[in-house]
Amino acid sequence: MTARGCLAAVWLIAPLVACGIPLTLFGRGTLGPDTVVGAVRDLGQLFVPFVGVVLAFVYQAHRAAASGRRQFAAGAVIVALTTSVIWNLVVLVPLIQAAAGVLSFEAALRTASDLAGALSWIVAPALGYFFGGTQSRERHTQQPA
Repeated sequence: MTARGCLAAVWLIAPLVACGIPLTLFGRGTLGPDTVVGAVRDLGQLFVPFVGVVLAFVYQAHRAAASGRRQFAAGAVIVALTTSVIWNLVVLVPLIQAAAGVLSFEAALRTASDLAGALSWIVAPALGYFFGGTQSRERHTQQPA
C-alpha cells in the first residue's frame, strides 16, 4: 500500500469507529436518541476538516488518472503516519473507554473534542503535504520516460 493509501485508511476508518461507538451505545440503550444524534454530529465536526481533504484528493485522483506516482521521503511518511495515528487514537481512546463503561459518554465526547482541537495542528501539515495540491506538483516533478 502506498503512503497515501495508508494515510487515507487511517483517516477513513477512525471516524467510522468513532461514530460507531455512540451508535453501539444507543443500540444497547445506554444513550438516548437526542444524545446519539448530537454525538455523531459532534464527532463528525472533529473529523470533517481532515477527512474532507483526504476525500477530495481520493475523488480527484480517481477522476484524473495520473500517469506516474509521486515519491515521498521515508521520513515524511513516518512522521505523517505517526501523527495521524496519534491524533486518531486521541479521539478514539476516550470513546472506547465510554463503550467499556470506564467514562460516561458525555465526558468521553468532551475529552475527545477538547484534545482533538488542541492537537489538530499536528496533523494538518501532513495532510496538506500528502493530499493538498498534488496534481500540479506531480506534473512539474515527473521525470520524462
